[in-house]
Amino acid sequence: MHSNKFLLCILFCFLWGSFPVNAQILNIEKERLLPDSANYWLLNLGTSLGLYNRSALDDTPLRYTSVRGNLDVLRAGQKHLYLLLNQYSYLKINDAEFFNFGYTHLRSNLFWQRTLSYELFAQWQVDKLRGLQERYLGGAGIRWRLLDTPHHHIFVGMGFMAERERWQLSDASTRYEANPFFWKSSNYIHWRGQISPTVKTVMAVYYQTGYDDSVSNFRHRLSGELHLNFPISQKLKFNTSFTASYESLPLIPITPFIYQFSQGLTLSL
Repeated sequence: MHSNKFLLCILFCFLWGSFPVNAQILNIEKERLLPDSANYWLLNLGTSLGLYNRSALDDTPLRYTSVRGNLDVLRAGQKHLYLLLNQYSYLKINDAEFFNFGYTHLRSNLFWQRTLSYELFAQWQVDKLRGLQERYLGGAGIRWRLLDTPHHHIFVGMGFMAERERWQLSDASTRYEANPFFWKSSNYIHWRGQISPTVKTVMAVYYQTGYDDSVSNFRHRLSGELHLNFPISQKLKFNTSFTASYESLPLIPITPFIYQFSQGLTLSL
């Protein structure tokens, strides 16, 4: 009986993780859901591959290809903290590429245990479904520990960054292209808390803005994320998350507001 329950849990987790999902913002603070202690490593590795040609008719084949993977590494030393996040998702049906999203994000938090610390970051990103062929950015800022209690931590970050993007998207009659470079202000507020003895949460709101001479106006990017997790049993945890992003003046005609809601189970052996 117990072995059957164990196999069902394994199967459910595998099927849940086999579907590709999109995230316009990075779950940076989710990886910091750890005690404020030094000298530890965190490694999070996941991958999935799906291939099939399940077709109804012989003359109309259906070929499905799905690839998804992530590699996250965190190193918290006595003085400095380093974080490397990597994610890639790809979906292709026959010759049509429906989904191609990925990023690599590198961040260092200098003197991370102090009330006022410093951050350096760099990122590469692609989101071809929305027309983003590539995005490169790099910057620096300060991180202020606004609240630090046994159950709640609030951080405020302020900084500047340089961002280079290449957009390209086509519809039936028009081809849209943009290759901008911006200096931007990059800011955020993060809340990491324990709502109850068993429920932990991470919430973050990001705000970036830069002036564009071509439209004589500021372009604003607002995004947020919320993560909750709580145990169902000693080895099984329930996770839920919601992320959203809004662009005030998209460079090409795309949906300005996108969101994602997901939930699942984590089995620890």
